Amino acid sequence: MKRTTRVRIDLDNPEDQLRPGMFANVELKIDQGEGLTVPVDAVLPTGSRSLVFVDRGSGKLEPRFIQVGRSFTQTDASGEASYDEVLEGLSEGERVVSSANFLIDAESRIQGALKTWDDESPTKEKKSPPTPAQSPKMSLGQDAVPAFQSILGAYEGIHESLAKDQIDGVAALRGAIAQLISLSPDLMKDEAYRKALTKLQDTTKEFDADNLEDARAQFGFFSADLIAFLKLYPTPINHPLYTITCPMWKESPAQWVQTTPQVKNPFLGKQMPDCGQVNGPLQALK
Repeated sequence: MKRTTRVRIDLDNPEDQLRPGMFANVELKIDQGEGLTVPVDAVLPTGSRSLVFVDRGSGKLEPRFIQVGRSFTQTDASGEASYDEVLEGLSEGERVVSSANFLIDAESRIQGALKTWDDESPTKEKKSPPTPAQSPKMSLGQDAVPAFQSILGAYEGIHESLAKDQIDGVAALRGAIAQLISLSPDLMKDEAYRKALTKLQDTTKEFDADNLEDARAQFGFFSADLIAFLKLYPTPINHPLYTITCPMWKESPAQWVQTTPQVKNPFLGKQMPDCGQVNGPLQALK
């Protein structure tokens, strides 16, 4: 859980230069065999999947989801370089953008790139844009604000607990969501809204972890559903909500929501409390 382990190394110490309590840097050279790799900076984590941009020529980039394996660092005369092993999604010789992390703080650009590629892809049928009546985006209205504030309060309580390596507050979150459902019977008639809210409710039913690691994974899944809900249904609250990404978390979607941009990592807790990339306020709440 702490990503640490104990090892023993036998070394000659003829002049007693090595003494108990000293720190040392140890370099292990291991032959990992051959395989396809890309620079770590080329890979964008988007929750449960990883994204790269492939050069299609003529200035066009294709967003491509890939499956990554091991990560490692290679040291040579020119310095250190970090790589991700590619298990699926790329072929040898394809060119990728080697510094795609400039996009990591702008999720809308990633989604826009994916949409543009889908629209231009010859294998996809072009669809007419939805009419206003088809668009699911709508405000929840003032009547729903107290209930939704309860959801955010319960969510923030779980977030604070996980950041302190604890688990608490799940029951309060379930109750708050049930309260929002009971207060919005008119909105529940809308199929898209009903599905989005029901998905939140279903995720909380599975949120019953007996250990910290499972709780953190389930928090990631719930956070992904909550962010998707907020983008579709703006809520009239008087403060921004920030989405934050943890590049090191791989067990579930790696984003969460905070009311302030000061990072408190719920996935790594006290071990790395400040680890996270602030993506900015949710667009739906501006």
